[in-house]
Amino acid sequence: MSIKFTINIPNNTQLAILFAGSLNGRACRYDYVTFNFETSLEELIELLKASSEEYWCGYFLEVLDIHNNGNSSASYKNVLEAYGGMCSFNDLTLNFISDSEVAKVEKIRRDLYHFCKSKKRGPFGAFGFKE
Repeated sequence: MSIKFTINIPNNTQLAILFAGSLNGRACRYDYVTFNFETSLEELIELLKASSEEYWCGYFLEVLDIHNNGNSSASYKNVLEAYGGMCSFNDLTLNFISDSEVAKVEKIRRDLYHFCKSKKRGPFGAFGFKE
């Protein structure tokens, strides 16, 4: 049995804590992950540059610029729009970087999606995004 808590803290940072324990209620391990939107975008952009991926590098540079200009909601929306459909960001395969760098891109890609998805308000995000 495992339990995951996600806490949004200031500066677009998210803290996720995972507790895993046996059925008798004794915790046998815990782990935590912090996620920062801006830092993750910057790292993703650098990895995409290293892979010579110009389109998605430019796309996420625009997302970062939108976010840095104070429009967090639009930046979260733009990130989510990059996923799904043919030739989307989740279909991207990378060349010219190491396996460990590809693994970093995969982790950032997954974390960005979940972070932005957590910012949606209401059912199906019908009422915009949380700041």
